[in-house]
Amino acid sequence: MNVSDIPSDPSQPFRVGEWSVFPDRNEIQRADQNLRIQPRLIQILRLLALTPGRTVSREKLLDSVWSRRMVNDEVLSRSIADLRQALGDDARQPRYLETIPKLGYRLIADVEWLPAENLALPMPATGTSALPEQKHSSSASAPIASPMTGKRPVRHAIYALALLLAASALLWTYRHSPAKSDLGQRLQHAQPLSSDPGWELTPRFAHSGDLLVYAELDPERAHASLRLRSRDGRVNRLLGDGQHYDLCPVFAPDDQQIAWVRRSERGCELLRAPVLGGIPTAITQCAASVFSCPDWLGEWLVYTAEPLDDDSGAGLSRVRLRDGTVEKLTQPVAAQGNDTHARFAPDGRIVFSRGVEGERLLYQWSAAEGERKLPFPPSMVYGQLWLPNGHVLAASDALGFRALVAIDPDHGGSQLLGARGARHPDLAADGALVFEQASYDANLWWIAADGSGLRQLTRSQRYDAYPRLSPDATKVLYQSNRDGPESLYLLDLHNDQEQRLPLDPTMRWAQPAWSRDGTRLLLTRYSGGETSLWLYVLGSEAPTAVVGLPEGAHDAQFDPDGVHAWFRTGPERSGPLLRFPLDHPASIEAGPDAVEHYQVSTAGLFLTSLDDARLQHCPDGRGKDCTALPVVLDPRQRRNWSVAAGSVYYVSAQSAVPDQVQRYRLDTGTVENLPWPRPGALSRALDVDP
Repeated sequence: MNVSDIPSDPSQPFRVGEWSVFPDRNEIQRADQNLRIQPRLIQILRLLALTPGRTVSREKLLDSVWSRRMVNDEVLSRSIADLRQALGDDARQPRYLETIPKLGYRLIADVEWLPAENLALPMPATGTSALPEQKHSSSASAPIASPMTGKRPVRHAIYALALLLAASALLWTYRHSPAKSDLGQRLQHAQPLSSDPGWELTPRFAHSGDLLVYAELDPERAHASLRLRSRDGRVNRLLGDGQHYDLCPVFAPDDQQIAWVRRSERGCELLRAPVLGGIPTAITQCAASVFSCPDWLGEWLVYTAEPLDDDSGAGLSRVRLRDGTVEKLTQPVAAQGNDTHARFAPDGRIVFSRGVEGERLLYQWSAAEGERKLPFPPSMVYGQLWLPNGHVLAASDALGFRALVAIDPDHGGSQLLGARGARHPDLAADGALVFEQASYDANLWWIAADGSGLRQLTRSQRYDAYPRLSPDATKVLYQSNRDGPESLYLLDLHNDQEQRLPLDPTMRWAQPAWSRDGTRLLLTRYSGGETSLWLYVLGSEAPTAVVGLPEGAHDAQFDPDGVHAWFRTGPERSGPLLRFPLDHPASIEAGPDAVEHYQVSTAGLFLTSLDDARLQHCPDGRGKDCTALPVVLDPRQRRNWSVAAGSVYYVSAQSAVPDQVQRYRLDTGTVENLPWPRPGALSRALDVDP
């Protein structure tokens, strides 16, 4: 193979022997089989396929495939064995992978690089994503500490800090209308629209197709301005004075005006102004606590409005621009979440997403039928629009990673198109597509109580989140999507060795919890849109299902009595809390209703609910006689708190210093500021040494 023949696109499909390999989908196919395998196995196979017949050293494979260097040869050997099993290969009489003793491996089957193609895929049903994104960057210059040894003189914490690496706009250079059959192929040829540093968000085309407008954040992310530019770059200017926080621009149907969202201390406001310049005119108020972009069709602007009351989520409204008439279109209840990012079809139908965090569903609204849920599994959804053929294009992580997916809103078929990392797409009349290209990572960090010893524990380029320290503080259990759908990993804090738990890789596993003796784990499994609880004994070969619980059981924790366990049912955002005996799960006891997040400890039961910003404490440990603590949680950090050693650790909404992590002592009622960074992920990103 010549150097010029080596494919630069890591998603380009190829054929190895009788198998066709599709890296974008983590799939291998042959005449009678279609297998989805771990992304690392795909990476290994691709590295070997780049130099067929030549030995690739073990060191190169470890360096190239594993983002962390604290892995040993056993991990690679196990992965090679898994790859052989998937290919139907035999190490004693290999047809694909040959072991070169003491050196490495080589691929002995024929290799052929295939043209990129777009194949229809059945979409797996998914449940709540436990790895939400956060537009937040956390860094520190503290010295890196060595692994802990001996007794721990001070308390420590584990953090999940999310880092946005890049967010920029990409543009198709093709000028013809998109046919469904070639959409995925053309996405592979997307070209950067802008190479400017910083964040460029929520791009939209003018109806003429020559101009675009998007939001651009300043380096400190204190302000966001609108930038107007042409495809060829001849027009390129900022709109406004750069002293506001303006997002989500959209052109008027005649391209003479732009409407957008302005956020400030006063709340959320919709404005409009002429494209050529002029004083902005206020349109109406929008939901202050919800990130959602408007859309404009004819004389109507659709947007997300403030909730009607405490029992409601933020629903869609539309305003008639000529006279300011507002019509309420949708009204979700609070437990359903908010309706966001509405987009018009030419006939007036609206597609939008509803939900919270990773449990967002796609809906359609029409004047004739009202709202209707689309046949697509819950996921993180980052914008959607209508395609010319009546299908919906959504940026979703339903496959375990964020990408563009075409969805049939009537029959439920869906198709992975590509553009991994895409968010908030927009389509021009001539078929050009523009979207954000966002790259994140979220890693785990270790910090001492006095703020010293900050060190990075994981170095995945995906999400490592939901850290849970073992009772003896020697290990941390966490979930990650580094190998595809979320699974669970165990990291030894003494030697930095980690292992993936032996869980079904086709399922999503989340919300782990330790038993008090550190020998067992309670896990939540997501499958087919349903959740169930499983028990895993450390060192065993597989978990076992907890039988006898109601449908939708998730988010379990062991009771300190060692006899019972707690769990929630219903939506991820809020649901009833229940308790059951471990030896007879069907004997369920009712606990508090409408629980958003909870933790049970020897000091009792602690919980939050949607209708109260304070943390509730139930000392009896049964959810009875609960009282509100003088702990007011930051509304952005309502699930990022931890109870340990008679104290509550949380991000305060009342501190004079923004994002201040505080410690509330249950015995004295005193509050102490801690020199810790705030968690950088939305949910359960903090745990404290028990």
